[in-house]
Amino acid sequence: MSSLKLEFKTESMEYLRPLLRETRGAEETAESIIPDACPDVRDILHTGGMAFLRGKDLGEGTAAVSAGVSAMVLVQPEGRQTPEVIEAYLPMTVRFESAELRPGLESCAQVVLRRLDSHMVNPRKVLVRAAVTVTLRVWERCAEAHPVDSPQEGIQILRRTEPVKLLTALGEKSYTIEDTVRLDAGDPGTCLADLQIALEHTDTRLTGTRAVLKGNVHIKTLSLTEQGALSRGQAVLPFSQYIDLGDCRETDELSLDSVLSGADIELSADGQGLNVTLQLLSRAEVWSQREVAYIGDLYALFGEAEPEWTSSAYESLLDRQCFQPVGRGTMTGGGDQAVYLTCLPGEPSHTRTGDTAEFTVPVSVQMVTEKEGKPAGGTVRVNLTCATHASAGCRFEVQAEDLTATASPGMDGMEVRVTGTICVRTYGSTELREITGGTVNEETRDPSRPGLIIRRPGRQESLWDIARQYRTTTAAIQQANGLSGEPSGEMLLLIPR
Repeated sequence: MSSLKLEFKTESMEYLRPLLRETRGAEETAESIIPDACPDVRDILHTGGMAFLRGKDLGEGTAAVSAGVSAMVLVQPEGRQTPEVIEAYLPMTVRFESAELRPGLESCAQVVLRRLDSHMVNPRKVLVRAAVTVTLRVWERCAEAHPVDSPQEGIQILRRTEPVKLLTALGEKSYTIEDTVRLDAGDPGTCLADLQIALEHTDTRLTGTRAVLKGNVHIKTLSLTEQGALSRGQAVLPFSQYIDLGDCRETDELSLDSVLSGADIELSADGQGLNVTLQLLSRAEVWSQREVAYIGDLYALFGEAEPEWTSSAYESLLDRQCFQPVGRGTMTGGGDQAVYLTCLPGEPSHTRTGDTAEFTVPVSVQMVTEKEGKPAGGTVRVNLTCATHASAGCRFEVQAEDLTATASPGMDGMEVRVTGTICVRTYGSTELREITGGTVNEETRDPSRPGLIIRRPGRQESLWDIARQYRTTTAAIQQANGLSGEPSGEMLLLIPR
C-alpha cells in the first residue's frame, strides 16, 4: 500500500489582522502660580480645556502614545469684580507593552479627555488635574492562501464559504487648516476664558482609491469683556481632505474619524473674531464583505484519506449602530441662568441581560452660571443610556460624540439636559476548521465488492455523507437516480460504486 500526498489549489485573501486593542488611562497635574498683578484668588469658577493626540511610536514589544491637555481656569480674585484666566498645559505619555508589537505595523490611537478640574492649593497657587484614556489599535497586513480544490483525480472536495466583514484598507493623513472666523457673540470680549472644539463630518465617501471627506470645525468660546462680564460665542470653519487608500470596491464600507493634534487660537486684531490654526489627523478604515472559501471535508475514491486540519479565527465587524439618548440631571444651588456649559464623557460601560446589552456613558457637565449678577461654577453628572441586541461572545466598542448640554432654572436648581450620539460597534469571531494538507493511503480494489447498492438515506444524511461512505461521487448518485438535489427520506437510492 502506497501513500500519496494531497495537493491543493488555493485562493488568496488580503486583509488586516488585529493584533492589539488596549485602553489605558493617564492622569497628570500641573501647578499654576497666580500672576503678581492679580490679587489672591477667592474662588475657581470654571475649568475647561481640550485634549490632543501628539503622536505615536511603535517599537519592538512596546509602543508610546503622546498626548496633551490644554487647560484654562477661570478664577475670581478677592476684592475684584472681573475674573482672571490662568492657563496650563499638561503633557502625557502612555506606554503599551505586547510581544505582538514591532515597527512597521499599522496602528491608530485615540485620546479622550475624561476629567478636568482644579482646586486651590492656596490663594496664590492653583492645581490643575486632567485624566485621559488612550486607546491603541494595531493591525498586521496579511495575505492568506486557503485550499479550495484539488487537481488530483479521485479526490472529492466539500467546499464551504463563510461570510466575514474584514478590515481591508487603512490610512491616515495629518494636515493643517487656518483661517479667521467671526464669532456670533454680541461682544467677542478681550480675553478668552475657555475654548471647545468639535469636529463634524458632513460628507464621507470612497472615490476610486481615495477616501474623501468634508466637515466643519465647531468652535465654542467663553470670553471676558472689557467690563468684566462673561460672553459666549460660536463659529464654524469648514474643511475638506482626502486620504489615499489603494484599490477599494464600491460595496466596501467606509469609516472615518478626525482628531485634534494641535491648536493655536487667539482673538483677531479687530476683536471681532478668531485667528484659528488647527492641526488635524483624519483616519479612514475600509471594511469589506468577503466570502472565505475553504475545504470543509474530503475523501478519496481510491484509498483512505488522512487530512491535516487547521483552525483559524477572524474578527468580523458585525454591526455599527448610533443612538441619540437624552439624559437629565439637576445642579442644586445653581444660579439664576446658565452662561456656559461643557461636557466631558466618562468611561463607557455595559451590562448584559439575556440577548440584550445596555450601554451607559456618564457625562460630567461643567457649568458657569450667574447668580444675582455674579458668576458661579458647578458640576452635575448625567448618564446617557441605550440598549441593543447582543449575540453571545461578541465584543463592543463604544464612543460618545456630539455631546451638548442645556440648562434652565427649576424648582430644585438648574435643570440640565444632555443630548449626544452613542456609537456602538459590535465585533464577533468567525472560526474556521479547514483541511490544509494530508495524505491518501492507496488501497487495492476488492473484486468482491458490490458495484451497486440500494438503500434509503438515513435521517439528516446528505448525498455527501452517502457518497463518502461508499467512495463514490454525489454526481454519480444523482445521475443514477435522476436527482438534481438532495433525496427525500423515503426514497430508495441506487448507489453505483
